[in-house]
Amino acid sequence: MKNKLFTLLLILMFGTAFSQDSNYEYNGRLTPTIKKEMLREYDYITDIMPDFSRYFALRYDESELFNEQMKWASYPFNSMNATQKNYTRIIDFVSIELSAKCQGKTRIAESTTERLSMEQKNLLNTADLGSDISIKIKFKYKYLSKVSLKGGNAVREGKYGITIVPDTEAEYPGGNTQFSAYLRENIINKIPSGAARDRILDAIVKFTINEDGQITGLSITKSSTDKNTDQLIIIALNTMPKWKPALKSKGQKVKEEFNVAFSGRQGC
Repeated sequence: MKNKLFTLLLILMFGTAFSQDSNYEYNGRLTPTIKKEMLREYDYITDIMPDFSRYFALRYDESELFNEQMKWASYPFNSMNATQKNYTRIIDFVSIELSAKCQGKTRIAESTTERLSMEQKNLLNTADLGSDISIKIKFKYKYLSKVSLKGGNAVREGKYGITIVPDTEAEYPGGNTQFSAYLRENIINKIPSGAARDRILDAIVKFTINEDGQITGLSITKSSTDKNTDQLIIIALNTMPKWKPALKSKGQKVKEEFNVAFSGRQGC
């Protein structure tokens, strides 16, 4: 009887592991995106921060306070859309630092208000396609008491990131659904059951899809810590079908960089 129970337990364990791997889905980027062509039209930092309330990174205790304030800002609607539109009701910007890569080199530009400085606008206009805009914001809450136990009107700091993408992004044939299927068939399901299958969830790879839809510059930016698994990833991605290349607004083909995490989301 004990042997039967042990066998059943093993079946359930391996069955669950197989099911989790088989259900792997690539869901796209982890960070919000903004089209390169749109950056030229913006005058305020608030223009380039979609989903601010969702992606604004703060310390845990600060996040709680921020979320409390956001609920007040969205009253009486109490919805994500209202929250997104009304976050400026609760904070005053003290300083805003932008950083991005321009011709491969990181540049930094600052302002003391939400209106973009000329230096910041120039940085955005010349930022490399596919690079990440890092936004460091120092701010104060508008309506907290100075004697509040949570810090009153002390200056706080948070971060926001957004990735610059072309007008039409590069796409695997059939989209993310077929890309997920390719990764499952050629990588996930080829890894033997055991620790290696768990560790692949930590792996992150970077590659570029060039103007011809071919993969170039593939590298593993975070290893699975298993040499055979890393090699399997490299072989599978280097031999995948050609993608539809990225396009500018006028139809010009351009290269685009991707960071794919096997946890199911793409990094910045």
